[in-house]
Amino acid sequence: MANRATSPGGPPPSVDWGTIISVMAAGTLGGLTSWLIQALLGVRPFDKPAYFAIPALLVIGAVAAALGVFLIANSDTSEPRHTLAFALVCGMFWQPVIQTGEAFVAHTATQRQVALLQDSGDELSRALLSDPAKVQQKVAATATITSELIQKLPTVHDPELRFKLMEQSTQVVNKIEDASKNSPQSSVDGLQKIGVAAAQSGQTDVAKNVLLKLNTISNRSPQVAAQAKEASALISARAGVPVMKLDAVAPK
Repeated sequence: MANRATSPGGPPPSVDWGTIISVMAAGTLGGLTSWLIQALLGVRPFDKPAYFAIPALLVIGAVAAALGVFLIANSDTSEPRHTLAFALVCGMFWQPVIQTGEAFVAHTATQRQVALLQDSGDELSRALLSDPAKVQQKVAATATITSELIQKLPTVHDPELRFKLMEQSTQVVNKIEDASKNSPQSSVDGLQKIGVAAAQSGQTDVAKNVLLKLNTISNRSPQVAAQAKEASALISARAGVPVMKLDAVAPK
């Protein structure tokens, strides 16, 4: 079994199917072992008979082994005994391995979205400086990405990623308020989308910031004052807090 690591700048490693098959085979054995242990303890996995549970655990064990070795631990497969032993354990204790794999994938996806949010915010800033005609489009795109990420905040447990997401969200809200000088209608729409997502996700600091920006837009652009007040009322209703209470307190 060859090590999957390559030297920096070298060609990408070729797929070592022998290692992959060996790892998944060890995971399959781990899945079978899991069934045997549970059977000895008088437990029926999935509350199903053996002819259903055994094939299911064989497949699950193989998947858990692949996730554990190649994704979660990113093991050095040049040590076959260690690799196969770890794969066997992953197959036996498949449930926490798969849960960790799901969390890892979700974390990676959120990281990519945060990077995308930063790029979108930068594009909005450039549009404000040099391409006012695209401001409305950029505001809408940035607000959509921000609201989607804010809805994920309750499931983000990495403090560093959570801080970065909150920081980016605050910057975006500020940029959208600045964009209201060129496109007040789309800015109010974008802030409403972000504010509602924040209120529904329990992110009151973001909601407070949005309400403050809506108040600023309302005072500066009378043509959208009514819409800004309606947006504020909607956000406050979703948050379950009176508008004035949220609007009067600056976010921390």
